This record gives sequence, C-alpha cells and structure tokens, in this order.
Amino acid sequence: MLKQRRLTTKQKDLVDTIVATGCTVKEASAKSGYASGESGRVTASKTLRLPHVQEYMQQRIRESIGINATIASAKVLD
Repeated sequence: MLKQRRLTTKQKDLVDTIVATGCTVKEASAKSGYASGESGRVTASKTLRLPHVQEYMQQRIRESIGINATIASAKVLD
C-alpha cells in the first residue's frame, strides 16, 4: 500500500492560484511564495508534475467546472 503524500501550503497555493486565475506557472509561482524569476518557475513546473499535486489539481478543476457550469446555466435561464 502506497502512502499518500500531503500537499504543502506552497503546493496548494500554486494549484489554487492557477485554477482560480488561469495565470501562467511563472505568475502563479511568484504569487505562491516560490523563488523569484526562472528558478521559481522551474521549481513550480516540477512541482506540478508530482502525482499528488496533479491529483489535487484535477480535483480543483472538477470543482471549478462544476461551480462555473451551474453559474452559466443560471445565466442562460435568466
């Protein structure tokens, strides 16, 4: 049985920023407390490839699509 890795606060902030704003990895890394410049972007890019981070990102995207679909449907009905 594999042990589930937990997200760090920075990893969670990185994913949440990308999903909420649609900004670039470089912009999200700066907003999430990673090192500034190219090294922060590289670290953030590597972070986004980690399986437990990808799983969290997929979860957040599903939640976001669900919420936005409900809002869009309500606007169409109005």
